[in-house]
Amino acid sequence: RYMNGISLRPNIYEKVDTAVRKLGYKENYYAKALRQKPSMAICVMINLFSEQFQALYLDQINHLCYTNNIELVVISHSSYQIPFEKHLEFIKSRMIDGVAMFIDFLDDKLIEKINEFSKEIPVVVVDTMSPKLNSSAVLLDNFNASYNATQYLIDKGHRKIGIITGTQRMLSFTERLAGSKHALDYNGIPYRKDYVHFTDYNHQADAYAEAMKMFSLPDPPTAVFAHTYHMTFGLIMALRDLKLSIPDDVSVVGYDYYSIKNSIAPNVTCVDQPLSQLAHISFDVLVSHIKSVKKFTSLDL
Repeated sequence: RYMNGISLRPNIYEKVDTAVRKLGYKENYYAKALRQKPSMAICVMINLFSEQFQALYLDQINHLCYTNNIELVVISHSSYQIPFEKHLEFIKSRMIDGVAMFIDFLDDKLIEKINEFSKEIPVVVVDTMSPKLNSSAVLLDNFNASYNATQYLIDKGHRKIGIITGTQRMLSFTERLAGSKHALDYNGIPYRKDYVHFTDYNHQADAYAEAMKMFSLPDPPTAVFAHTYHMTFGLIMALRDLKLSIPDDVSVVGYDYYSIKNSIAPNVTCVDQPLSQLAHISFDVLVSHIKSVKKFTSLDL
């Protein structure tokens, strides 16, 4: 009663207060949760805390959880070489009610694990999907975003357009490259393999190296579309070292305006991903799934 703030007689309160302070007593949250009305807890699984887009998404989810009195657990499943199934076991053991997942590569073994896990705990997969998944997915329109960005460069008069993108094992990069290809094809511009360079999506140094290769070509591009923030930044560094100005010598389109706008390259055009909408929709879908399998009397969502 003392710990829950319920009124006690003054002499009893003083005795309990003295004992609590002397013993350094702390509440056991999980034990308390078992005795109180149900509460909701969700987990967000991201790849790496250093991955800026996912970190900013996490910031949005954290705010939504705070304002709705929901506990949030965060797991970086690509860190420390811990097997994916170990993370799923941890989630099951911590009374988590639902999970939002960022997954880079959805192979058959991983899909099987997620499908088995989602039989017990609702799952929403963010920014990727597979027809084999039994879970909901909330996706960005990467194809049309890339198509429009490439079309923008074409409308500016460019015909020699370079592309820095990521592994085609990732759905987002598959769709972004497909969108760029479609824009080129629609405008009758040949797709040049020597203008398309693949790199690690999270490493600026790799993008820098690929940009240097691109501009060592006998006939380099006049514009480059980089498919992530890190690729954009690596490209910018390469152009600076090559003494090429943006946009006078080379036009650049990148991704993630919220990151580039305060950087050292104010003349870079960027695809502005709807991060807030992605977070809100995935949050709403996950909470809806949780509520459909379990009633929460202590929350007003």
